[in-house]
Amino acid sequence: MKVKVFINGYGTIGKRVADAVSLQPDMEVIGVSKTKPDFLAKIAVEQRYEMYTLPENLNKFKERGIDAKPIEEGIKKADIVIDATPKGVGAANKPLYLKLKKNAIFEGGEKAEVADVSFVAQVNYEKALKLLDFIDYKGKEPIIKKALKQEMNKCPQQPYNEPIVSMRDV
Repeated sequence: MKVKVFINGYGTIGKRVADAVSLQPDMEVIGVSKTKPDFLAKIAVEQRYEMYTLPENLNKFKERGIDAKPIEEGIKKADIVIDATPKGVGAANKPLYLKLKKNAIFEGGEKAEVADVSFVAQVNYEKALKLLDFIDYKGKEPIIKKALKQEMNKCPQQPYNEPIVSMRDV
């Protein structure tokens, strides 16, 4: 059973995240989102990613010949959301993820307070690894936990005396 990943924000970061996730044998990209029907939206469609956008932008995509669906539909289909939107947008998206009971990983320029855990390999690797036991994986614990541990184990580990781990809501 593959982990279904939704990439919210198919820009510089989101494109790379989608490409990396699509290469994983135990994960699949079930959709990506854009707010504008630009060249990256066309690239996403060429890559055979399902396109999603804000309801108010659906007609703009249709006018450009891009089939897009409302973003909330894509998030509902996902096991996990990777938010790769610009700084500040991820924080604004968080209430939607909470409402739909979806775990989210925030990439990009969000403040550490947006997420329950802020991970920096050189700073808090051991503490972040221990926190994996507290994350709600919605019934897919073995798959997601294994993938996260594999990725964390690729990161260089250097001791640092000030951890950056928040255990809010744990």
